[in-house]
Parts: sequence; C-alpha cells; structure tokens
Amino acid sequence: MSVYTSKADILRLLSDIEVRISAAEKTLTQAVKSCQAEAEEIRQDRLARIEEEARELHVCIDDLFLTDRRKKDLPRACRIS
Repeated sequence: MSVYTSKADILRLLSDIEVRISAAEKTLTQAVKSCQAEAEEIRQDRLARIEEEARELHVCIDDLFLTDRRKKDLPRACRIS
C-alpha cells in the first residue's frame, strides 16, 4: 500500500521547515549577540581591574624609590600598603 503525497503538501511542508529554520536562525543570532555583549563587558571589567592594579603597582614602585627623608613624611598607612 503506497501513500500518495501531493506536490502541494510537500511544498507546504518545505515552507513550514523554512519558517522554523528562519526562526531558529534569528534566535541563534540573538543568543550569539547577547553572548558577545556579555563577553565584551567581562573583558572591559577585567581590563579596568588590570589597569587599576597597574596604577597601584606604579605608585608602590615610585614609593620604593623615594628618599629616606621623604619616606618619613609619608603617612604610616601609605607605607604599610
């Protein structure tokens, strides 16, 4: 027993598949853009922290090269940190 499928039925099925693929593609594109935006935000946050740590390190290095007399003038808290 064979089942006959009309050309119109096949075209309708293909059209439905195309619609589903298009919707899935849009969803995937939105998800990728969202992930990219989140990754960029994380990268910017990390970069900002690294830049802040570099500035703090630069200050500490500068403090190491101060003359003894100037070191005495620094607040104790600054020397400890």
